[in-house]
Amino acid sequence: MNRTALYLSLAVGLACYPARASIVQQDFFSNTGFTVPGTNLLQDATVSINNAAYITPQEGVATANLSTLTDLAFGDPGLDNPSQVVTINSGAIITYTFSSPMAITSINTYVGWRDGGRENQDYTISYSLAGNPTDFLSLYSVDYDPARAGDPSDTAVSLSDTSGTILDDVAAIQFSFPSVQNGYVGYRELNVEGSADAPEPGTILLTGMLLLAWAFAKNTGLTVRALPVRSA
Repeated sequence: MNRTALYLSLAVGLACYPARASIVQQDFFSNTGFTVPGTNLLQDATVSINNAAYITPQEGVATANLSTLTDLAFGDPGLDNPSQVVTINSGAIITYTFSSPMAITSINTYVGWRDGGRENQDYTISYSLAGNPTDFLSLYSVDYDPARAGDPSDTAVSLSDTSGTILDDVAAIQFSFPSVQNGYVGYRELNVEGSADAPEPGTILLTGMLLLAWAFAKNTGLTVRALPVRSA
C-alpha cells in the first residue's frame, strides 16, 4: 500500500469511529403536572399514524388531535380539559418526518391521568437516517411503571446521551406503543429537542485528511485511488 492509500485508510477509519456513549433514562412522578421544554422539533415535522383508531378519545376526557402532543404544554394535572390529552391505544405507531436532517439531543414524553390506572409509559423509539428515510432502526425501549398511584398521576421520561447527542442525520423518528397499560394511556406531550444537523466531527476530519492526501499525491506524483467506504 502506497502512502496515499495509507493516509486515506486512516482518515476513513478515524471518521467512522463511533462517538456515541450511551442513552440515559430519567423517570419522574408527580401529582401536580410538569413543565415541558419550550422547543420541540416535532412541531415542524409531518406526523402520521398507522391507524387513526388507535387514538380514539376515551372516557370523554381526550382528543384525537395529534397536534396536542407537540403544543409545548402539559395542561392541567388532572383531566379537566379533554383537549389536553391524547389516549394512545395499544398498537399505535406515530411517525414524525422532518423536512431536513436533524441532530437529536433529548427525547421527553409526558403522561397525565386522573389516577394510577393509565400512568405507565411503555413504548419503543425507532429512527431513520437521511440516506434511507424509509428504513427504521430500533433505538431504545421505555418501560416506566412508577408503582404508585396518585390523584392525579403524572409521569415523565427523559432520554439523553452522555455524549451530548443521541442521534445525527435523522430523517424521521417513530414512537411505537405495542402494549400499553390497561389498553390506553393518557399522553400529554411527545417532545424531541435538537437542531438542524451539521457535519459530524468525523466528517470534517475525513474531508481534511482527504485534502491532505490529495495534496501529498499531487506533490509526489502518486496516483490517488478511490477506496471503498462502508458506513458503520
